[in-house]
Order: sequence, then C-alpha cells, then structure tokens
Amino acid sequence: MDDFIICGDCQSRASLSDALCHAPEAKAILGDHAALWDFEIGVDLFTLPFFFLHTRDFFSDHDCEIADTQKIFNVMVNKKLEHRYLTLRLIQYFGLREFAYTYSGSCKNINDQNIFLDLDLCDPKRQMFSPELMMQILGDVTLAPNFLGLDSYDYLSEAVKNGSVTYNGNYLAWKTALNQIFSSTLISLVTESDNGDYDRVTVFTEKTIYALLGLTIPIWPGGYKHAEMFERMGFDVFPDLIDHSYQNEPTMFMRCWRAFKDNLDLLNHDLLTAKKIRNDIMPRLVSNRDYLLSEQLQNWYHEQMSTWPCGIREAVYKRFKQLRTR
Repeated sequence: MDDFIICGDCQSRASLSDALCHAPEAKAILGDHAALWDFEIGVDLFTLPFFFLHTRDFFSDHDCEIADTQKIFNVMVNKKLEHRYLTLRLIQYFGLREFAYTYSGSCKNINDQNIFLDLDLCDPKRQMFSPELMMQILGDVTLAPNFLGLDSYDYLSEAVKNGSVTYNGNYLAWKTALNQIFSSTLISLVTESDNGDYDRVTVFTEKTIYALLGLTIPIWPGGYKHAEMFERMGFDVFPDLIDHSYQNEPTMFMRCWRAFKDNLDLLNHDLLTAKKIRNDIMPRLVSNRDYLLSEQLQNWYHEQMSTWPCGIREAVYKRFKQLRTR
C-alpha cells in the first residue's frame, strides 16, 4: 500500500482529520500512539502504541529498584487536561492522604463546560450527581506545585529547555526524580495522554511505562479500555485487586469517578496493609517490568502487524528500527 500517510500524534479524530486535509488522496493512516479506537474516520487505520515500545528502549532493569512502600499511590500531572484535573479533585473529594505526586500548578484553564456535557450524557436528570454534589467535586485544586527536583532545567538538554521534550527527556525525568515516587508506592494513577476531543481512544506513553518500572499497579482514571488493551498486550492488570470496569463507561467523567469509587477501599488502605499487599504481589510486579523490557513484547507487536499490508509494515520498520531485530 503506497497511498498512506503517517500521523505521529495519532490520538484523536481531530489529529487524523487534520492529517487527511493535507493529503486528501490518502486511503490509509499509520499512527504510532493509539491502540484502540471507537470511531470511524473514513479510511483504513493502522495504529499500535509504537511510541510506548520506542520509549521503553531507553530504560533497562538497571533503572529499576525495589523500594520500600511509603505511600499508597502516586499521581503525575503536567499538562492540565480535564481527566487530570478531575483526578486531583477526586483525591481531595474522597479525602485521600497517603499519596505522592508531581503537579505543575494551577488548573484554572480547565473548562467545566466539557465536564457538564459529559454529565448530560451519563446523568441527564442529575439523579446521581446533584448540583450540590458537583459543587463539592469541582473546585480549586489546593495541592501545592511539586516537581521533586525538576524545578531547575540546568542539567537538561537544550531540546528540553526549549520546550521540545525528547525521549531522553523522559529518561532524565525518571532518573532524577520520578523514580522516587513510582518506586515507593503500591498504585499508580496513570492519567494518560488525553485525545482532547472526547473520542474514546486508548493511548499509552511514558506515563504507563513509569508505573511498570516502579513496580506498581496501574489504574487509568478517565482511561478508555486501557486495562483491556494492556491485558491483550500480555501484562497483568491485577483484576483480583482492581476493578477496571470504569474503563467501559462512555463518558470521561464517569471513567474518572468510577476509577476512584470502585477502588476506594484499596486507595484508602492504611500503609501497613499496602506494604503487605505489595510484598505479596511483588513477583507479579517484577514479571510485568521484565516483560516490558523483554523481546517478548516486541513479538506481540509483530503478531499484531502480521496481516498489515507490506508497505505499512516497512514504514513501521523504518520508523522504529528495533522491530527489525526479530
């Protein structure tokens, strides 16, 4: 297949529509971010989370350590998006205390209108979420900005200083600070990259990689079928401990709400219980990390691509050369 285009930032209907505007003759799109789509774009779409595979190649088992469990969960927020804002607000609403976080500051740019549009779909008569309850859920985020050693960019590359965060930037962020919070918690609340236009899309980036490197259980607040896709990829999503049914809700708001509500007991455990749980499942956590860094994961990508047209596969091999090592 020669009449296709590559859309690197393949996360939303808008990004694909923009790509097609520049190449209206294209009959297919090759994307490297998303894993699952729940809508049609009018052309064939070939996409897997290659960005995830490429990013993990900057890490090795030498970058991981088993640290003592000091908090129940961690959360990492940089860009201000609705599901990240809701994650921070729900942490406050449910009074959760034993957590570590990074947070770059104000969420004043969040437009509550999008959240209320979600409510119009999932609870049009406000039987579950009354105006009074929504006033408690929504509001100012009172967490203080915290970057755990990343407040100075002196040691980072020029690319990072200039705002172009590279894969090496993700590695530096892990080595200088983020490993501290991921490696000492039981759970990672992974607020993965959002597609921005509320389409149901599954995206995996370095945020999920950090959860695996840190030997934690991932929960994806607001995430659409992340756990389902991750299990397909060969990872343990700990269904005996985590209720991932939130991932099937049609609205982002409900996927955030239920990620907390359905797992509140675990998120609100005392620290001694969290330590015991993590110690008990440590072999499974290590197995997830080892699989992340193994050639077996590359084989999964090859299997998924086995029915793709030759031209599409060749474009993937050219773009992600590590897949040629098979």
